[in-house]
Amino acid sequence: LNISSNVKRATLIDDREYKQEIDFTISHYNVYVANPYSDIKVVIKQNNREDNSITNLQPLFVKQDQLIYNYESENTFEAGNEFRHFDIKSIRYQSERIKEISSDSNNINVKLLTDISRSFEEFISIPDINGEFLINKQEAWNSETEAEYIKVNFSLLENRKISYGDIYLIGRFTDWKIKEDYKLQFNEISRRYECIALLKQGYYNYLYIVQDHSNKQTNLTFIEGSHYQTKNDYYIYVYYREIGKNYEQLIGFKKTSSELF
Repeated sequence: LNISSNVKRATLIDDREYKQEIDFTISHYNVYVANPYSDIKVVIKQNNREDNSITNLQPLFVKQDQLIYNYESENTFEAGNEFRHFDIKSIRYQSERIKEISSDSNNINVKLLTDISRSFEEFISIPDINGEFLINKQEAWNSETEAEYIKVNFSLLENRKISYGDIYLIGRFTDWKIKEDYKLQFNEISRRYECIALLKQGYYNYLYIVQDHSNKQTNLTFIEGSHYQTKNDYYIYVYYREIGKNYEQLIGFKKTSSELF
């Protein structure tokens, strides 16, 4: 089985500034597919996130031994923005984006520089690792066992409290999930959203996401903005259900990137 793909700027005019489109074709010369609409299941993930994955996408065209998924809307993602980042591999010096390092007998504290909303900012290309994190202690032989836990202080400048929802940190270190441990609280005095997260030494990517109180829907673009130029990795998973079987098996996988366009 072969998957050919093309990640590009969204086709629809209304989406072109903000979204990315993932067109792909599945060639299944060595797999018998009786009914492509029920035997084949496709999942597309952006940066391997679970929360915004596209599922149950049906082929737009079916040819002999080929399934074509060249939609203009159903296979698009909000492109989002480059990830914010910080480096706490060492506490002996203040790396980029570190404002202050302090410690006492019980805790090591790191205060990050205050973040600002990027929803109306122009796109700036920033190297990142697409939401991942790397456990690493610069002075250690074995980071997994020697890296320290650090209280990391996040702050987001926001002149007034958002009435309709709450703000959370999100990234691979949160399992791409909304978690109370990473919820920011609004400080009326400083006019900032603030959060203290206990994290192991390393290098981290993160974003700010808003969850609506009423329907629990999440929105990354409210604070982070969305630009078609953003570099994202896309993962295409193809599952096959054999006739007479009540389970699906993974038969194809493709990783591609918006960096290619």
